[in-house]
Amino acid sequence: MTWTTDASRPEEIALERAWASLNSALDHRVRVSVQMRVTACVFDALSFITVLREMEARELQQSGGLVRGARWDSRLSFQFAASLKAMYYFIRALQDAVYAALLEGLGNPAGAHASMQTCLKKPSNPVRILIHEALPSYFDWFADFRSIRNRMKVGLSTAFSVRGDQDQRQARLLLQEIDDAKRHVTTGQELGVLDVDKCLKQSAELLQFASDRMSRMARAPSRAADV
Repeated sequence: MTWTTDASRPEEIALERAWASLNSALDHRVRVSVQMRVTACVFDALSFITVLREMEARELQQSGGLVRGARWDSRLSFQFAASLKAMYYFIRALQDAVYAALLEGLGNPAGAHASMQTCLKKPSNPVRILIHEALPSYFDWFADFRSIRNRMKVGLSTAFSVRGDQDQRQARLLLQEIDDAKRHVTTGQELGVLDVDKCLKQSAELLQFASDRMSRMARAPSRAADV
């Protein structure tokens, strides 16, 4: 089954290719349930990114077609917001799934709640050391990404905007900052589809690293690493 085509965004193509490579590299050290967990997370991300792009196109079409006195359909904007937020959940789950696969590839059991955050917090974790050596910027990205996802998890209100020139227009979410003491709301960080594309790129690099590592481990004697 192939999700992407030649017309797909390069980040999507890279993610699918890295998943295919990892899927081929996984061996008996990694349980089938963990392998299928990785696959499910990748397929969730690749299938839903098309929904997000459709939602952005509708939002841009709406903003471009508005004239004085025209009515803004807020449902389209909030559907775009919900779609973008959903991608953060799918991508977050993928990081944990890949961590679980790497744990088991190193000969350690991965529980149902194996988390990349646990990996991040323990500098001596051998998986963390391996990832950092291969992808030095990964954990900085992951920490920022997780912080945004955690804000979404408890309910994150947003405003909307469109940025860029006519040929490069982007629908953007403006994350709202709320001061309860002053009963005041301001807009802070912005997010858009390009930010999700960066997340897909980081995920593809992690999957490719895992694939390369698994391939090397398959050729080496089995030895559990202490995590």
